[in-house]
Order: sequence, then C-alpha cells, then structure tokens
Amino acid sequence: MTSSLLIFHYGQSNADCHDAGPSFDAPCLRDPRIVVPNDGAGFRGLFGRPRKVNITGFEPAFADTPNVQSIGHAAAARYLVDTPDTAFSQIIVRSGAKGGRPLCGFVKDARDIYGIYLGSDGELSPLILDMFEDIHQICTAAKKNGAPVTHVVIPFFHGEADRATPRDIYTLILTEMMNVVEAHLAKMDLPVTWMMTQASGTGGGYAGNAWENRMSVFDICDTRANAHFASANYAYQLMDAAHLNATSKALIGEMLGLQIKHALQGTALPITKLREAAYAGHHIDLTFDSPHGISLATDEFPTPHTPHGFQIKGHSKQAITQVEQIGSHQLRLHCALPVCQSQGELRYAYFINRKQEYEDDTQFPLGRGSLCDDWVTASAIVPGRRVLRWAPGFALPLSKLAQNALAA
Repeated sequence: MTSSLLIFHYGQSNADCHDAGPSFDAPCLRDPRIVVPNDGAGFRGLFGRPRKVNITGFEPAFADTPNVQSIGHAAAARYLVDTPDTAFSQIIVRSGAKGGRPLCGFVKDARDIYGIYLGSDGELSPLILDMFEDIHQICTAAKKNGAPVTHVVIPFFHGEADRATPRDIYTLILTEMMNVVEAHLAKMDLPVTWMMTQASGTGGGYAGNAWENRMSVFDICDTRANAHFASANYAYQLMDAAHLNATSKALIGEMLGLQIKHALQGTALPITKLREAAYAGHHIDLTFDSPHGISLATDEFPTPHTPHGFQIKGHSKQAITQVEQIGSHQLRLHCALPVCQSQGELRYAYFINRKQEYEDDTQFPLGRGSLCDDWVTASAIVPGRRVLRWAPGFALPLSKLAQNALAA
C-alpha cells in the first residue's frame, strides 16, 4: 500500500508562513510527489483565518506560490533526493503557524491575543485547533485517494514572541503543548516526529538574540526521543529585522530534509553541544559532543561581531581575543585577562545589543557565529551554495567551568 508523509510546520511566521521569495526553480522542487492541500491556502496555511474551503485533495507544491519559497517544500525535495527509494508515494507540505504569537495568549486592550498553544483563558487556542482540523482533513483526503498519512513530522520554529520567557518556563509550557499535540494525533494512529530549530534573533539595529528560551532546544532534544535538532538559524540571512529570506529558507529546508531522512531511518543526528569547559590561565578549552567533529566556517558569511561568535559577558575588561581549533571536537578560547571562575558568562551566538551599539547592514542576525559540524554537502536547490549544520547558541556561567559542566 502506498502512503503519505505529512510535513506540518508550526510556530511563528518563520515556520513557513511568511512570504520571502521568489521560489527557486531547481529540478528537485518540481518532483510531482510533493503536494499541498487543495483548499487554496497552499503550504502557508490559514494564519488563523476562518476556514472557507475544506481540503478534499492535493495539488503540486511547485505550482502553488512560485513567488514564495517554502521551507517545507525544500525539505521534501531534499528528502526525496537523498532517499530515492522512499516508501512514501507523496509528501504533503503545510504550515499552521501565525506570526507574533507566544505559546500562551494574553489580553491586551480588552482583546484576546491567543497563543500558538493556549488562549488567554487557558483553553486550547484557535490556532492549535485549526492545526488539528487541518491534519484531520488532510488525512481523510489522503486516505480517500489511496495514500493514507502514516507519519507526521512537525518542524517547530518559534521563540521571538517569548523572548522574555525564562528557559525553564518556556521548556515546561512547550513540553505540555507537545504532549497535547501527540495525544491528539495518537487518537488518529499517527506517530509524530518533531524537528526543533533555534530562532535566529534579530538583525539591523535591534536587540540581538540573548533569549533564554533559545536554549530550550537542548532540554527538548535531551528529554524527548522523538524530538531532533534540525537548524540553528543565526547563520542565515534575513529579509528584514526577523524573517528569513528565500535563500535561507531553501538552505534550512534542505538541512531539515536531511535530518528527517535520518530520523525516519532511526539514525537522527544528535544535537551538537558543549560537553566540557575548563580554564587555565588566559585560556578556556571547550570540548563539544558532535557526530562529525566541529569546524569554524568563515568563507560564505559575514564576520561575527565577536570572535567567531564567542564572548564573555559580565566582566567589562575581559574579552576573547582569539578562537583556535585544537582538536576534532575542541576549541581553545584565548582571553585578554586570566580567566576568573566567578565573573561573567561565556556566550556563543547569544548576543545582546541592548544599547544599540551595533548597526549592521548585512541583514544577518546580530548574534551570529561560525561554529558548525565538520560536515558539508552541496545544495540541491541554491546554485553554488553549501548546506551546513550549525551548532546552536548557548550561554554558560564561568562559575561552572571548574565543574566541566554541560552548556545544556
């Protein structure tokens, strides 16, 4: 029996519902096995708007909105390129996201601003209910057409609207939401795989990306067997202060498609994170858990505002002067002063621009970095570009250095 894979983005606007374009025209994007629902909302979904037309079938994804590049479309295309013998006869791409929404809703000027999980009344939000209805209609149509949905992958792009939410609270609420989604889909006999991404942060003269909730990806990926890290978005160019441009969406989509392949084959790549951090004199030595080792990528991207994206925050006279790779999984940070265990915080791709010291016209996030896995493949969509697997940003109090503590 043939079957369908559903890639259903969820979160905020970068979860495949904003309109960066145009779409690339690579041959793999024209694969007829990649489809979108036929309700007129295409891959971008309803944005929380009232449903006017039910989903009764599917149409080719490429013909949907050629003026807008889809992350999900790119993910499906890359998955099919690297998995030519897949059991799926079609891959359905959809988003249920809405921009500017936190996990939980609130009331502003007597108006209910619902979240992607809960409304201000604590009940499930209209957005998540629309998600459930979308999936129900998609599954009904796919089954009727002889290719029932047998697996749902949910790429999760979120965090901007919860930038002030502490890490532990964000992780707790997100875990509750994921449990609710999985319980609902379990009633439909649908297994779920989550693809977690780390928000890029802002570009231009904005505040950067020193948001605790960006580190929740460590907590989620460490505690859920069906949640896998897919992309750290700080390395990718924006089209405005916060939204990924078309090239970035295509490249992120390819990395997503490759991780989907690994996840469905039971070989998902683990999240790359700091395993040990030790100091001596003017040096801090960092050892990373990485499936391929680590590398510092410098050729294709603007130079970060701090050495390769590393800095020490909270000690006004201390600074990192050089970043040196000393092993396949190790970096040595050279510091201006002897390292004091108790003063400050070591940060990577976790940058604050509160006083607007930095004006940046590159349209890249202010908190970018250079650290990625020692792995690369050519893009199948963007001519001349490579797909890289970036290490997520983190922050580590210097007080933990002597403990060789995990950043996560």
